[in-house]
Parts: sequence; C-alpha cells; structure tokens
Amino acid sequence: MSPARALFLTRLLHTVIWAVMAAAIVALPFFAATRRFEWAWAVTLLIALEGIALGLCGGACPLTAVARRYTNEESPTFDIFLPVFIAKWNKQIFGALFVVGEVLVVRSLLVVNRASGLHYLAAICFGCAATALAFAWYASRALERRKARAIAAAVATGFLAAGLALMKST
Repeated sequence: MSPARALFLTRLLHTVIWAVMAAAIVALPFFAATRRFEWAWAVTLLIALEGIALGLCGGACPLTAVARRYTNEESPTFDIFLPVFIAKWNKQIFGALFVVGEVLVVRSLLVVNRASGLHYLAAICFGCAATALAFAWYASRALERRKARAIAAAVATGFLAAGLALMKST
C-alpha cells in the first residue's frame, strides 16, 4: 500500500472514530433530559477509555502516531478530515461539552434517585482518576517531567478519594 493511501485510510478511520465520539458527547444532554441513563453510562465509559488512551499516548490520539509515519505535515488536520479550527481546538470544545453534559446527567440522576446519582458521580471520578494515572504513567517515562507526573498523580489521588467518599455516602 502506498504511503498516500495509508495516510488517507488512517485519516478516514480517525475521522469516523472522532464523529462517533463527538456525537456521543453532544447526545449527553439529550440522555439527561430523557433519563436514558444507560446510554449516559456508555458515553461516560467511552470517554474515560478515550482519556486513558490519550494519557498513555501523551495527550495525542494513537492514530496521530500512525498518521505521522506517512507524512511530515504538521498542520492540525494532517491526521483527520476536520476544519482546522475544530481540529486545533477539539479537546477544549468537546471537553467543555462533555463536562456540561455530565453535569446535566448527574443533576437528572440525583432528582430520580440520589444513590444512583452519587454512584454515577463516583464513576466519573474513577474515570478521571484513571485518565490522570495514564497521563502520570506517560509523564514518568521522561525524567524531566517529574513535576507533571507528581501533579497527575495528585489529581488521580484526589479523584479516587472523591469517588470512594461518594460510594461510602450511599
């Protein structure tokens, strides 16, 4: 397979995965409003797994490393078919939308069933802790990143403690 073809297929796969993840995040407020909490759980798990993958790869999608094998281009869109603005600000845009969606889901769950709402919130904390640990693991591979590793480990510990406290309170 030619490098151009391999890059095209990598970009296409990356774009399809991004579209699924973005649609899931955008759907969270709908799941909160319609009380489809099983779907909200699925989205939360999906995003937590994505966060772990990003953490283990130093904040970049694993497909970005694959795409780098086939091009020297450095634009924000070298590995995905998106407008430059969205590719450049993707994590900030969809990170904020995810937080808003999760707040709406937790609020809706607390109204329906306090214990379920607290368990969901605990699951979010555990997902954040796992993501922070993944970033800490990546940072620990480079000695000059000692400070980043310590911060990520502290954040993970805080999220774990919060998750355990929420679990105990129900």
